[in-house]
Amino acid sequence: MDVLRLLMLLTPACLPQEAAQGPKPPIQNVRMDPERGRLTWELNARASKILCTKDPDQQQWAQDTYCSYQTLSLCNVTKYTVQVHSPPFSTWILFPERDEQPETAPADLSCWVHDVDFMSCRWAVGRAAPSDTQYRLYWKDRSRYRECGHYQTDSGGRHVGCRFPGISQYPRIFVVMVNGTSQLSSISCRDYLADLYEMEKLSPPSITAKCNKSSSFMEWKMFSHFNKYFQYQLQVHKSPGTSITENISTNFFQLANPGNYMVKMRVRSDGNVHSEWSPWGAPQRFRCDSDEERPARILRTSLLVAAGTLAVALLGLLLCKRFSLMRRLFPPIPRVREPVCDPVLGGELLVLEAGREDCPVVEVQALEET
Repeated sequence: MDVLRLLMLLTPACLPQEAAQGPKPPIQNVRMDPERGRLTWELNARASKILCTKDPDQQQWAQDTYCSYQTLSLCNVTKYTVQVHSPPFSTWILFPERDEQPETAPADLSCWVHDVDFMSCRWAVGRAAPSDTQYRLYWKDRSRYRECGHYQTDSGGRHVGCRFPGISQYPRIFVVMVNGTSQLSSISCRDYLADLYEMEKLSPPSITAKCNKSSSFMEWKMFSHFNKYFQYQLQVHKSPGTSITENISTNFFQLANPGNYMVKMRVRSDGNVHSEWSPWGAPQRFRCDSDEERPARILRTSLLVAAGTLAVALLGLLLCKRFSLMRRLFPPIPRVREPVCDPVLGGELLVLEAGREDCPVVEVQALEET
């Protein structure tokens, strides 16, 4: 309702200043139809080649009795001129009419696309806006305005920002308007022509690398719903005080003899004259088999060798203990050897297996001579 009421108030335009061409000019009653986005007039005579000019630089040829505008500002005073080639005639109007309280309007309205899928708009409270002023943001979808659903507020609870998710579903160009209400005064509006392609603020992508001692192959993926071509700037630091900067348009880069290095990146749109470099991304570090890793590698190898030796020693000790236990559980059975003759005693001795000192004493009796 606020928007419709605003359209009704803005429909009247300043009376045209016409160059008199006889009693009846070829066209008259020039006016703006804000709901249809048309600059219209009435024809009093046959006229050819009617040209419409918006401000000084936007021109189009008329279609019979009107010129159409896809984007129409309801807040910024704009001059529209209609020129007839034959017979020569020119007239103009201002739409909307001049604002009587421009300082009640929101100030510094700006919008930008960020993080691939979002658009944010911010504004400040007008210097002459009463304390009870509340602002609302609308965006125009074809012929109607839709209100923002995600406001940000200041400490006084006034709307000073809005966030749009799922921006890929929006048309590329549309009008954003912020108007306001107050019990103490009428509030002027402010609008903004949003071109999502031009207003996108890109974020540097994350880099991945596959590397060895001789080279490092870096690559990344860039995401955007509106920009397709990009320029990248890489800053590579190999050692303190040594750095190189590379400007490329591909999504990969190969670095020779990388060693241990740090890299950071920034990006901008390639082909968009309004695009600026993004902030530098967070530095990323990569280690590619440099000399600084050799001591650590040698230490790891030594530890592995020591661990292997210790394991073998423990296994041997375990086997020895197991063999000793088996001998205790199952001692060997003694064997009786063949009797031997003692030449001194002239008899026989029964000798047990060697190594046993606890054998029983065998009595030896000499044979008497018969």
